[in-house]
Amino acid sequence: MYRLSPAGTLKPGSYMGIDLRTFIFILGVTHLMQVLVFMYQYIANRNIKGPGWWLMWSAAEVVGFSLVLLRGLPWFLPYSIVFQDIVIFTGTIFVYIGVLRFFEKKVDWKTTSLIWIAFVALHLTFVFVKNDFTARSFIFPVFRVC
Repeated sequence: MYRLSPAGTLKPGSYMGIDLRTFIFILGVTHLMQVLVFMYQYIANRNIKGPGWWLMWSAAEVVGFSLVLLRGLPWFLPYSIVFQDIVIFTGTIFVYIGVLRFFEKKVDWKTTSLIWIAFVALHLTFVFVKNDFTARSFIFPVFRVC
């Protein structure tokens, strides 16, 4: 851990923190740059399967991170809670499909759809039926591994 001295150098034993909203903003900006790169790849290489799905993944991540940032607005908080994880998880599905399509593998639409539906159902259950942040925080990474 480091601390800034008056001269602007770091001293051992202290740390510089970064605000979580700043980190999410930086993630959103980098994904926005990815959107531009994948848009170019998609337009330039329409015959290659995969980049279109990666473009949708990046766009979904930008929307998802924007929803996280908008949680600071009290009137928007319920919408953000409902949609942010669903949009980010949908982006994960998009990148999965894109990788399969790029390597010319068959997409198992039934299994992929069932995983998405199960995630959305559980997520909405832990928003509307039993508002449980811990459960939502647990199911999100578990389903991303699926």
